[in-house]
Amino acid sequence: MPVPAEPLRPLPVPARLIARETIGSFLTRLAFANSLRIPHLLALAAITTDQRSFTPATDDTRGWTEPTPGRIAALAGRPLPELATAIPLLATMTPADTAPLRACGHCTAAKNVTGMVILRARARDYLCARHEQWLRGIHRPSLAALPEITDSQRRHDRRTANVPDQDITRAHQQARDITGQWLASGWHPALTERWQDRHRRLAAMLPGPEAVLADVITHPEMLSVAHLLISSHRSPGIRQREIAARLGFPYPSRPHPLDPLHNHLSQQPGPTQEATWPSTFPASSATRTSPPAW
Repeated sequence: MPVPAEPLRPLPVPARLIARETIGSFLTRLAFANSLRIPHLLALAAITTDQRSFTPATDDTRGWTEPTPGRIAALAGRPLPELATAIPLLATMTPADTAPLRACGHCTAAKNVTGMVILRARARDYLCARHEQWLRGIHRPSLAALPEITDSQRRHDRRTANVPDQDITRAHQQARDITGQWLASGWHPALTERWQDRHRRLAAMLPGPEAVLADVITHPEMLSVAHLLISSHRSPGIRQREIAARLGFPYPSRPHPLDPLHNHLSQQPGPTQEATWPSTFPASSATRTSPPAW
């Protein structure tokens, strides 16, 4: 499709900037605010793409032409550098390597944005601590009845403020695998009882059929395990008796040899060896499984 010949001028109604918004989300909001059909706005921006493949979650440059970034800035009525501070794709011109995340509706409403906003998620983005709202997955329950979840996220963010995102991503993936096995197999009765209590408190606030939201009820312990993995990677040779103190919950001084956390830490190099992130878990480790029916 050739670049439209009509001169560009800012659209009458601007769209507020939301930090880390996907380009698809921003253009969708801009089109709706100005009563434009999405294909029309894409044509004005010199984007040639199938409308069916363009959604608010779109966050890549497929179908773009050389003048596209400048035309988006002109339509938005903002300098391109200003747009790039809020829209990562315009700053890096590289697609996201993480799944998109729907922004907290309370946060966007506070900025007078009433429609859905999709963000380029970071590894540490699970919830909105300010509004006690879970953000990942289809179910996005209120966490008002589980204050320990938002507290643990704040604490984890402080502890890992200087940790690179790729290290956070690896540690969280491994920690979710470990806590998932603990939950599914009931490795630690004290933890199982704690998670059952959280499940009951959460279920009391959820409408409709009862569901076990495993990632929600195990979140504080997942973050504790992730922080331990990051620490053990940076300072290899953690002593077994230190694990419980670092985790912040009961953990046996002599765990079962097949305990997933023990199994993982046993693969870590000693203090004199170079620490590297394991790419996979041992063959005995299972992937995230469904939690037990309570």
